[in-house]
Amino acid sequence: MNLSTLLADLIKLIGKLMGEHIEVTTSLEKNVPTIHADRGQIEQVVMNFCLNARDAMPKGGRLTVETGDVYLEEEYVRQNPYMRTGRYALLTVSDTGVGMDEKTCERVFEPFFTTKGPDKGTGLGLAMVYGIVKQHNGFIHLYSEPGKGTAFKVYFPAIEAQPDAVPTIRREEMVRGGMETILLAEDEEIIRSLAERTLTELGYNVLVARNGEEAIEIFRRNKEIVLAVLDAVMPRKGGKEAFEEMHKENPRLKVIFMSGYSANAIHDSFVLIAGMPFLQKPFGPTILARKIREVLDTTG
Repeated sequence: MNLSTLLADLIKLIGKLMGEHIEVTTSLEKNVPTIHADRGQIEQVVMNFCLNARDAMPKGGRLTVETGDVYLEEEYVRQNPYMRTGRYALLTVSDTGVGMDEKTCERVFEPFFTTKGPDKGTGLGLAMVYGIVKQHNGFIHLYSEPGKGTAFKVYFPAIEAQPDAVPTIRREEMVRGGMETILLAEDEEIIRSLAERTLTELGYNVLVARNGEEAIEIFRRNKEIVLAVLDAVMPRKGGKEAFEEMHKENPRLKVIFMSGYSANAIHDSFVLIAGMPFLQKPFGPTILARKIREVLDTTG
């Protein structure tokens, strides 16, 4: 996979959703090394960084996404013993936001750690990012200073280009759309807008709600809805309660729940129905499209 090619498309979408108060800039290296990676998971990493950057710049600022070709020398690795020498594709996401002090930086990759208020989401989500980077045999560096901003640098190990493997990667990344009618209920605007835009471009008829009560009202007016994609925690009725009401009226209705928490954590809090399809936020277009098609194609 070419990291720069993937990011070029994703950043265009993110740039449209970040708001006029945030300037989005890119510097994408054309000849960045090829990496072996899951497109959906890389999108998830970048989305997470970008949403945290947005929250760190309530009065506006600059978000910068860069890629590069780097080689880690032995001297550098001696100073950072968790890293390995070699060639890497480097992803850097930086902002001019409020920044973090040293104590906060030491904790940001802990599950459930947050610097946000109770009404501002479910934490930084960086434990998930850390896990994805490790799955790809990569490394992550965090640089931050209060009042100056934050930069995340992620190193993905390069692989030797194998021309006959490229078509396989491309086929894996292709996602199918459809013409079904989907109900999307999400109270966070940027997640809602990204999901609506992605599904509409894939051909689906998307009906949008901002809370559980509105979702039920839309459902009752539109009998053609075959799938509900519901945020687990929303104002005026959560996803579980909304789905239970809808399911009574249409037992064939399929559902996908969304949350910033992991599936295990959200099930433990009793706001989800065990065993139901689940998406952890934030997600990119690829993971969303895969899950939608997977659930729609499931019989029963």
